[in-house]
Amino acid sequence: MTCLFCDNIQNVIYQTENFYVKIGKGIITAGHLMIIPKKHCKTIADISNLMINEYLDLKKLVTEKVTEEFCKPFFIEYGVFGQSVFHGHIHIIPSSGNNYENVNIIEELALPAIKKYNLNYNIINNFNELKQIFNKDKEYVYFEFDNIKYVLRIKKFVNEKVLSENILKEDDVSYRHFFQNKKHLIGIGNWKTMTDEDIKIDNEKIEETRKKIIL
Repeated sequence: MTCLFCDNIQNVIYQTENFYVKIGKGIITAGHLMIIPKKHCKTIADISNLMINEYLDLKKLVTEKVTEEFCKPFFIEYGVFGQSVFHGHIHIIPSSGNNYENVNIIEELALPAIKKYNLNYNIINNFNELKQIFNKDKEYVYFEFDNIKYVLRIKKFVNEKVLSENILKEDDVSYRHFFQNKKHLIGIGNWKTMTDEDIKIDNEKIEETRKKIIL
């Protein structure tokens, strides 16, 4: 089975020994980046212990640059729940951007999902705690903003086949769904089925990102 991030990764703007920094497709705003391990893995928490410091140093570098050129970002990682590419990656997205301001992704997306489904969650302090959750559950959804880190424990919802109001829907934790439906942004839908107009809007944001983010 081919993997887009293993076999055909594009729009890489920086890399270290074990990670890429990449601009995606259908990005929310200029400055929206991803950090992706080069070695195929299920989640960011699935990286080896030897790569943790490298990842954290890179995350700090990218955070500082996005904050400097755009604004303070938030972070989302879906583990294996809701991934459109089944290779671990984390999104770094400015909290203010094209046509939206001052998004607190924890208060506006994570906490409503927690309340709606009575989700178990942890507020963690470090990466080792995230790895412990992954090792136990094999699933999680991760939100971070302003150095506050929420891990939603969604194991019981993964692979659930019965449709019910009590079953967590991907849209309830999807940043794309949030920005489309709550912030009314356009051109950020499914990156696999973008229209010509979507691509035009996206290319403008990608170009602005390339000009400003020099690592």
